[in-house]
Amino acid sequence: MDRRTALQSRRCRVLVLIALMFATPAHLVDMAFFVENQRSQAAAVEMFSHNRETVWPGGDQVF
Repeated sequence: MDRRTALQSRRCRVLVLIALMFATPAHLVDMAFFVENQRSQAAAVEMFSHNRETVWPGGDQVF
């Protein structure tokens, strides 16, 4: 490897490291749902996922 190629390779690695330092990391997001029951009967809430077979709270429980 000649000197010019070595410098280009090093410059590329440094630029990649700098880009990684400034990349925004993915974070989990908290979500809140507020439900108000305006009827005299009790209400049960269960949430379903559209893209997975997941139910919250699951296990035949409801909020």
